[in-house]
Parts: sequence; C-alpha cells; structure tokens
Amino acid sequence: MHQRLTTLLTAGILLLATSCGDAQEPASKAERTKAALQELFAAIRAGDGAAAAGRIVYRGPDTDRKWKALCDYTQEVDKTRVDALVKRAGAWISEGDVEFLEFRTNREGEGEWLVWKVKGSGATAFYACLDIGGTIALGDVDKD
Repeated sequence: MHQRLTTLLTAGILLLATSCGDAQEPASKAERTKAALQELFAAIRAGDGAAAAGRIVYRGPDTDRKWKALCDYTQEVDKTRVDALVKRAGAWISEGDVEFLEFRTNREGEGEWLVWKVKGSGATAFYACLDIGGTIALGDVDKD
C-alpha cells in the first residue's frame, strides 16, 4: 500500500510539474496592442474597410456605443469613419514595414489607453487603442 501511494504521489508531482512548465505567460499589453495594430495595418494596406472596422473604436453620435463598441462596417456612420481612417493611416503606412518605437499607457475617461509610437513610410504617429470587450481596437491617431 505504501509503495502504491508513493508511486501515485510521484506521478501526481511529475504531472503537475510538466503541466506548469508548458503554461505560457499571457501576452503583455504592449504585445497584444502591437499584434492588434499589425492586423489593422494589414487590413488598411489591403484596403479592406470591413476587416479594419473590427479593430476600430466607434466614435459616432450614439452615446451608448461611443468609446464602448467596435465599428460596424454595415452602418453608414461607422463606414464613413473607417474609410476616412483607412485613407489617412494608409498614407502613413503604405509602403514597407513599420517600426514600433515606444509603448505607454494612459488612463482617461474612456478607459486605459494603450499607445504605440509607430514610424511608417510617411510619418511617425501615435496609435492609441482601447480594450473593447477583449478586442484591442484603435481609438485615435495623432501624427507626431
């Protein structure tokens, strides 16, 4: 009985140790934001407003959605904002790679802003994002 108990305990400890070793650290805010921006930039370069909309914060007249929802490309107000942002940001990141220079966070009334300073082919700009229901989405762009 003692030997069986020792074997079970040893097996349990080994199982626990190996499962802990495989656990990955959750991505940092900087990494998650960078990945989200890279997805957005790919959609912008492709001129795909519908894909870009899922990574852009709603800022229209509906106060229930403003700063709390993603853009919906099937809605005219949202489509207009997305298309304007795709055009503006597309000019800055249109060619080649972008360089992620600096990350910072800033808490304001809308929530915690996740901000990357990004150097593109046309300009350096600050891409400010919010976490909207688990999706990192672009809320504002300011040219440096």
